[in-house]
Formats: sequence, structure tokens, C-alpha cells
Amino acid sequence: MTTIRGSNQRQGGSAGSYVGGGASKTVDVRQLDAESQRAHELLKALSDLGDVVGRKKIIAKAGASEPLTPRALSMIARHLARLDMPLTPPGIARFKADRGLVGGNALAGPVARAYARAVDGGEVLFRVDRKEELELRPADKAALDFLRQLARGAGAEAVGRLKEALGLGNPPTSTPEAQALMNEYIGVNTVREVARVTTLHRVALTSEAVKALVEKLEAEKAEKAAAEAGTTTATKLKTKPQAPGTSTSMASSATTPPSVPAAPAPSSEAAPREGSARPGPVVPGRGLRRG
Repeated sequence: MTTIRGSNQRQGGSAGSYVGGGASKTVDVRQLDAESQRAHELLKALSDLGDVVGRKKIIAKAGASEPLTPRALSMIARHLARLDMPLTPPGIARFKADRGLVGGNALAGPVARAYARAVDGGEVLFRVDRKEELELRPADKAALDFLRQLARGAGAEAVGRLKEALGLGNPPTSTPEAQALMNEYIGVNTVREVARVTTLHRVALTSEAVKALVEKLEAEKAEKAAAEAGTTTATKLKTKPQAPGTSTSMASSATTPPSVPAAPAPSSEAAPREGSARPGPVVPGRGLRRG
């Protein structure tokens, strides 16, 4: 077996040791590709924090196991990439920005713990950069502050339910694994829509007031859907199929000019994707998948 020897690491059987015994071949971590090196850095940081559970979880979800080998580290790096969390400089920067974390490319302390949480999914990720935030109107800025509080206090389920009530979805994910995390994304489109609707309904930006608004919007949607279903049923009952070949139908076909197909109604614009200026398909999150 080829195992890993990290630079400046303790030797022996501790959580930070990656040296194989007996005839096993030992490889210095610096000989690996960049993303495998960062996977090693992430796991070492969790070991240094004493977060054994988080470390084991990342390894297990990638289908790897201890002792770490170059292949295991590569599996972990690839798994995180499939979760839309690549261990590249831009990927790490995006990961931190989504979660309000600061710093460069270091995978230590709170950042390492954040990766351990992220592999479970169910997060609220904010895709509002600094420039966009500075350009928000006061009402939009208040809505953004409220959404951050809601995310911290109530989590992705409540945020998803609010977005569903407003007819908002999530941007398409890059892989099925990333979609399965069922994260909720907050971009400037969501922020502005929350500000617009709460202002229109004169709702204060508090958890209880917004929850009451969500329940009201859900009830209105349910009532509208029931009314549409009833209209469709009534129309079907009134429409009786005519027997083919009857004199009435023959006469009708002889005297009635062929109908001209109606022009299709203009389709409503698809909800805009968070983080994109172009309209496109939206992906359901936790709020849209409540059982």
C-alpha cells in the first residue's frame, strides 16, 4: 500500500500521521496534485481541531477509508468537486463567500468545519457579492439582513418555503450530487423580490410577520389551484362527444369553415436564475420538496 507522509507531521498512529508500516511505500504529500494536497490539508485541519466525526464523514462520503493513500485523497477531492465545492483557489473562494467566511485559500479552523457541515447539505448559500450589496436600495438591504437572520435561525426549510411562496427557485446545479444536497440559494433576485412583496403587503421584516405572509400566499395558491381544477372538471362534463358519421356532424362539417388555430398565448418568463442575468430553468430546493 502507498500511504502519505505529510510535511512537518507527527509520526506514529495519531490522526495526523500518514506513514505506512512494514514494506508499505510512503509518499510525501507535496508530490501529489494540487487538489489532493488541499484534501490532505483539510483533513489535517480537522484532526488538529479534534473534529474526528467531521473528518471521518468527509472520508466516508467520498468512498475512501483510512489509512489515507494518494488514491483516497484524489477520491475526496473529486467528490467535493462533484458537490460543487472544488478544492481549487476559485472554488475555495466561492465556498467561503457563499457562507460568509473570510480569508484566503487556507483550509483551517472554521473553514474546515464548514466543509464538514457542507457535505451534509441543507445549507442557505448567499450569492450576493460585495458590489451587488453596496448597490442595494435601503429596502433591499433590509430584506437581505432579514434573510440572513432567517437562515441562521430557521435554516434552509424556512427559506425554501418562503421562496416557494414567492415563486422563486434555485439555479441549476452542475451535478446530480450537488442537487441532492438541496441547498437554498439567495441572490439579488430573491432579495429584491422579498423586499417588493413585503412592501406591497405592508409586512414587517420579522419572522412571525413573514411566516404569516407565507401562509397567506400558500392558501391563495391552494385556493386558485382548486378553482382551476373545478373549472376544468366542469368543462369536461359539459362537453359531450358527438357520434361520428351522423347527419348533424356531416352537415356541420359541410357548412362550417375550418377553424383557425388560436395564436398561442405569450409564455410567462421563466424565473431568473440566481447569480445569472439571463432567465432560465429553476431547480427546487428544500421548501419545494416538503413531504
